[in-house]
Amino acid sequence: MGTLTFEEIKADAIDPSIPAIEYDHVSKEYEKGSGVLALDDLTLSIQQGEFVMLVGSSGGGKTTMMKMVNGLIEPTSGVVKVAGHNVQDFDLINLRRHIGYSIQGSVLFPHMSVANNIAYVMKLEKADKAFIKERVHTLIEMVGLDDSYLKKFPHELSGGQQQRVGIARALANQPRLLLMDEPFGAVDTITRTSLQDEILHIYRETGVTIVFVTHDVGEALKLGTKLCVLDKGKVEQFDSPEAVVNNPATPYVERLMAGHRL
Repeated sequence: MGTLTFEEIKADAIDPSIPAIEYDHVSKEYEKGSGVLALDDLTLSIQQGEFVMLVGSSGGGKTTMMKMVNGLIEPTSGVVKVAGHNVQDFDLINLRRHIGYSIQGSVLFPHMSVANNIAYVMKLEKADKAFIKERVHTLIEMVGLDDSYLKKFPHELSGGQQQRVGIARALANQPRLLLMDEPFGAVDTITRTSLQDEILHIYRETGVTIVFVTHDVGEALKLGTKLCVLDKGKVEQFDSPEAVVNNPATPYVERLMAGHRL
């Protein structure tokens, strides 16, 4: 683990000329010597302010690709960069506190109120108390809930409400980058549609760069400014939703998009 902190590269993280994320010939082999690659020579760049949906086959490398951004998984070879800097050069704890992370089920702290769950990272970063209070109120409204929820505990919330609080917590430290791993996979269809609308609203309001893993092609087409289609560790196509639907690059993409339209 390196020593570079996010504070040191904050200007780089908002410079539109520097990609938010870069993968440079990245491969991942979980079992050494097996020859089975979860990611196989991945090279692509995600620009500041893009909403990138990772779609494709189960085991195709989507979550591996995403978890390399905050150092939860290290590449076997190649380099992953955030704001122009090698992830491995960062103090990873510091980096993770400045990258929002939302997963299926939200994983809230059960012994903490909603307000304290949202404020958790800000308190770790020793943010000003007045700022924390104001930010918590802003975020609870941003995810479509009101202040009455702040005193509640996770067990008092529905699954959809817990997911909203999880998103608020991921956004608490004003990240320039938000990673989402099937965050809406465990909720019903109506709640899922509502959450999709909410994250689109947040994206347009904040301009945060989002990388979002999903198995739902319809969800990918609704939310993404770019689709990254993966199969067996390789990128089959990385392009706009329009291009992926209308001009699939490979037979796999064509099969995946069959019956779908924008």
